[in-house]
This record gives sequence, structure tokens and C-alpha cells, in this order.
Amino acid sequence: MRRGDSFTVKNKFNVLSAIALVFLVMGLTQVVQANEELAAPQDSAIEEQAIDFQAMGWASACVTCHGATTRAVPGQVIPPIAGQSVDEFMRKMQHYHQSDESGVLMVQTIKGYDAQVLRRIAQWYAQQD
Repeated sequence: MRRGDSFTVKNKFNVLSAIALVFLVMGLTQVVQANEELAAPQDSAIEEQAIDFQAMGWASACVTCHGATTRAVPGQVIPPIAGQSVDEFMRKMQHYHQSDESGVLMVQTIKGYDAQVLRRIAQWYAQQD
């Protein structure tokens, strides 16, 4: 290995280390912001905004049983959740999250979502009619 090659490898290592550090700081910043959002009082009013496609994707798991509109499916015992207020949706999700009932699909499903994701799903569903 020539002297110049060693220097180039060292520079590449330093550049990669710097890039990794930037991504680490960005990730930690997002974690801190998410924690601050969860700790801050939440406004339940639905803001006029662009479609939250990420929340819509998460809600697709709910749509299978609950549908995407306020109209109940004929003969279906599972209630629609579209149009519910964010607060009502969050109360119900908190109930399922704290429940230890075995064999209840909602109790198992809810464990895959944190409060921030559930709030975004609630906001998406509240905008549906």
C-alpha cells in the first residue's frame, strides 16, 4: 500500500464516521421531538392539512374490520370508527392497550402501535365520513 493510498482510506473512514454521526444525531433529535410531542398537551381539533398518507397506511389494518367510512357494513357487529373524535378514539385505544384479555384481537393489535401513531390514525379516521 502506498502512502497516498493509506491517506485516502483514512479520509474515507473519517467521512463515513462523520456521516454516521450526522445520522445518529438526526435520529436522536427525532426521538427527543417525539417524546416532547407525547408529553405536550394535545389539541384534539383536526387541523386542515394534506392527507397523511402514512397514517392512512397504518389505518389500513383497521379498515379490514371497521371499514373506512361512517356507514356500518350490513350484518357486521364491528362498529365503524370513521368520524369518531380523536379523544374518543384515543380513550378506546387506551382501554385496549391496558387490557389483558386474552384472545381479543384489538388487545393484540394495539400492542404494535405507540401513542403518536395512534393519534395520527385517530386524526385520519376523524376526517373520514
